[in-house]
Amino acid sequence: MEATHSSNKIPGPGFFKFVRNIGRNPVLYCYELMKQYGDVVKCPSVQNIYLISNPLLAKEVFLNSQKLFDRNDFVNNRLRKVMGDGVVLTTGSKWKRQSQTAQLAFRKEDLQRHISEIIAYTDAVVSTLATKITENALCNIHEEMRRLVMDIMAGCLLQIHDEETLARLREKFLIGNEYVSKSTPFNLPAWVPGSFNKKIDGAIKYIDNVILEILSSYHSTDKYKQTLLAYVLDQKDEFGNPLTQEEILAEIKNIFISSYFSTSDFLAWLFYSLAKYPEWADKIYCECKTFNNFTDTDVLETALQSQLFIHEVLRCYPPGWSSMHHTSGAFKVGDYLIPKNSTLFVSIYNVHHHPDFWQNPDLFNPNRFQPSNQLKEKDAFIPFGKGPRKCVGMGLAQMVINIVFTKIVLNFKFSVDENEVPEIQSRVSLGSKKDIKIRLQPLKV
Repeated sequence: MEATHSSNKIPGPGFFKFVRNIGRNPVLYCYELMKQYGDVVKCPSVQNIYLISNPLLAKEVFLNSQKLFDRNDFVNNRLRKVMGDGVVLTTGSKWKRQSQTAQLAFRKEDLQRHISEIIAYTDAVVSTLATKITENALCNIHEEMRRLVMDIMAGCLLQIHDEETLARLREKFLIGNEYVSKSTPFNLPAWVPGSFNKKIDGAIKYIDNVILEILSSYHSTDKYKQTLLAYVLDQKDEFGNPLTQEEILAEIKNIFISSYFSTSDFLAWLFYSLAKYPEWADKIYCECKTFNNFTDTDVLETALQSQLFIHEVLRCYPPGWSSMHHTSGAFKVGDYLIPKNSTLFVSIYNVHHHPDFWQNPDLFNPNRFQPSNQLKEKDAFIPFGKGPRKCVGMGLAQMVINIVFTKIVLNFKFSVDENEVPEIQSRVSLGSKKDIKIRLQPLKV
């Protein structure tokens, strides 16, 4: 019979060392903690945090996420303030209904209706970039991808096309991103000076008002009937009643905000990686120029060189780099018993770089995903999470990524500037400390 040890036996840094260092770069500091202390690390804070880095242990956490955990840790409470009590953050029967709603909204056969729309938005960005790029000038690819993904999500979800509204939504979303990404491993009371509450409250109010105005006109026009919004509004609660306005607002914000950041941040990392590894850019260009029909996303999904590259970027820069779980009761992790009212912090970044499951994990190598190279453990690659809380918007994200990636590869050459080296940083998704900038050169066709 295996021995179960008290959580007091779990190794980790002291309180002041952890609190002092976690703020400088949470992603990389957690990676350092794994290297120094192992698969389970105790991180003392106002509420004890336990860092999980082993994919097998992470799997146990994910598979039990609905039974043994709630969403009342400090990060999820920040997300709740920004996004409302939607599918990302609820538990129990409410989460079950909300996840079913989101799954209906993101069915592949229904997403196909938006392919032409996504292509049109992407073509517009390609044309704009081709005309405004000057020789040897840096392109803020991060900002361009935020613009593009905002256009796609706002159009497909809410039929928003007004440039001023889109720009202000981007601005308010970034304020929400800044709030969620605060480095303190606990939340300050609202009355503390400089606690950011006035600024974030104003941003949330603007986002809510934009959505509520659309909801107020929904039934007086047919323009929303083919949007993702229609699927949300068609849903009922567990008793067959229509959703309340508060529930609808939360669902829309959960879909909108989470999809926006994860997709735009990942696309920025994807094009930076193409610029950094030009030999792969050349191979992918040769592959993509054989495509004739961009509305057939199944073809894009089977493009081997492109998918090898995308998978490796997902491994190196997983959009949802971590997952927080608050224990509602004692929970066994490996040989340790984690007490009630603790936070389990699963670092997907660490899972994707665990040296026991990946050969040379810090080396960028798309060929590790060749079909002939079987992964040592399939759950060591979980860019969209695992278990019942796996990202429900994964299908839309993959569709957008494949279309945007292929279109831009076919129109530009990429290169990096040695003075522009991005540093990964914790955000709503895995972002960078400064916007990612690369050089783009239009291809002469």
